[in-house]
This record gives sequence, C-alpha cells and structure tokens, in this order.
Amino acid sequence: MPRGFRAALVTALVFVAACVPRPSETLNSAPENSSPAPPAEHATATVVESAENGASGGDANLPLDALLAVAWEDQRTLILAEQTLIAECMRSQGWPYEIPQVPVAAPGGPPNRRYGATEQDLEESMPSGDQVVTGSSALPESSGGALPKGLDPAQVDEWERALQGQGYVSVADGTVEIPAGGCIAEAQDSLYGDRIQQKETFYRIQRWIQEAFRAARADPKVGAVLERWRSCMEAAGWAGYEDPLALAPAFAANGVYDPRIRADIECKRETGLVEVWARVESGYQERFLADHETEILAWVEQRDNALERARQVLAGGR
Repeated sequence: MPRGFRAALVTALVFVAACVPRPSETLNSAPENSSPAPPAEHATATVVESAENGASGGDANLPLDALLAVAWEDQRTLILAEQTLIAECMRSQGWPYEIPQVPVAAPGGPPNRRYGATEQDLEESMPSGDQVVTGSSALPESSGGALPKGLDPAQVDEWERALQGQGYVSVADGTVEIPAGGCIAEAQDSLYGDRIQQKETFYRIQRWIQEAFRAARADPKVGAVLERWRSCMEAAGWAGYEDPLALAPAFAANGVYDPRIRADIECKRETGLVEVWARVESGYQERFLADHETEILAWVEQRDNALERARQVLAGGR
C-alpha cells in the first residue's frame, strides 16, 4: 500500500474507531499504585446517560466503552467526509487525489473476549479442524488515495508533503503519531476543530478503560469469584490457572474444542464470574466518568459535531 494512502486512510480510521483494550494487555500495562479507589455507588447521571443513549455499539454496562463505540455507518461517514476534504485540498494545489473506496459493511474483526471465552463461542458455527476463524479488521486494497502514477521522485516528495506536511506530531504521551500538517491535518481540523485535543482525550479515555479493568481484576469481589472459578476448574481436572485470561493460548490453538476451554466456560456459568467481573469493572469506569465529566462530555460533543459536519460535507452543503 503506498505511503500516502496509508497515511490518509489509516489516520482517518484511528480518529473514528472505537477501541477496546485487550484484557491481557491491560493487566500488565500500568503500575500497581495507579489503581483508582473503589467506585462510588452511582456515577454522574449526565455522563452515564450519554454512554447509554449516545453510543451505537459497545456495552452500555461498561459506560466508557459505550462512549467510545461508533456504529460503522457513522465511522464510514466520517472517513468519507475526511477523504472528500483531503481530495478537495489536494486538487486545489494541483495534485490528483482519488477518494478510496470504503466498504458499506463493517470490516470483520476478532470478537471482544474481555474475560476470555464465553458461551457465545459455543454457539458460533465452527469450521472443521482446530483453527478458529475470527475475520480481519483490514480494509480491502483500493486504488483510491494511492500515489498517482507517473510522478518523478521530486514530485512524489511534493505530493506527500502536500498530503501530510513535514513529519509527524506526537500525541497520547508520545505513543501515537499523526501527520503534522498538509491536507490530512486541514481536513481533520475542519471536521473536529482541535484534532490534537480530540485525539488526546480519546487516548485518555482508553487509558481509563485499562485502569478500570486492572482495578476490577484486583478488587476483592472479583478475587472471591475467581477463587471459586479456580476451585471449579480444579474439580474439572484443570488446576494451576490463575484466571480465564491465562487460557488464551489454549483457546488460540484449539478454540472451544479444547477441553480446558469448555471447562472454563462451564465454570464461568456456575460461578457467575463474567457477571460479577463486569459489574465491578463498570463501577470503576463510572468513577472515572464522575471524575472527568466535563472533559468527557466535551469530547462527546466534539465527536457528535464532527459527525454532523461530515454529513454536511457529503451532502455538499458546507
């Protein structure tokens, strides 16, 4: 995939994608002393209402996840509007730019197994053999947005500089980079206003999700139900596993055909592990919502405004 196309389309996807952390990463990603205090009984009502009513996907029982969730139809609108603005900007400078195709249906991706395998995995149709098909989140190759043919090396540099500016800007504690300028930055600023602020807040919310997951894992309520889960697993002949996430290699290799995974699912059912863990984690997320209500609501408003502007761009009414 040409560099220019990758920069334009991947950056657009990052701006609108709803990202949920992988549980195995969240357990190891942050220092132990950064866990929040035990959650209050109720979160701030206005933020929780936004999580429950404003999200098009995700789990409303986990309000931060629900806030980040964006339906594919809306993601596609944002991507196409950004690409439309990029194309107009490039052509105004005399450079060709073809808007890439964006699939109407959401790209497939791995299911969210936040707490490991569940009964839903047993219900899904499985192929023969021992491999689990999870799909792909990659977009199909497209000639749209690609580096135009026939440019000499100097023109290639000029085209890419017009597209993404000089270098990159680090955001999210320096862990993520976005194009420093060019038509990509102009298009994103047109949609989001302050694109750097939007992205910084997005990654802060992700970090709070990770911290809430880790804090829930260490909570005594979850610890007690995990102990019952371990006893159940031992009785089934599978001792030595600390929690369901330790079974990830077995699931990756054999899926639900692995007897350990079937025992794990059955023990989750008997102990109510998933329900307890999710309820406790939701409480920690609500604590973050209450502590950062103003920032989060401003970010939600910024995203909603961007979607409205995107619809106007595609309707030709801007």
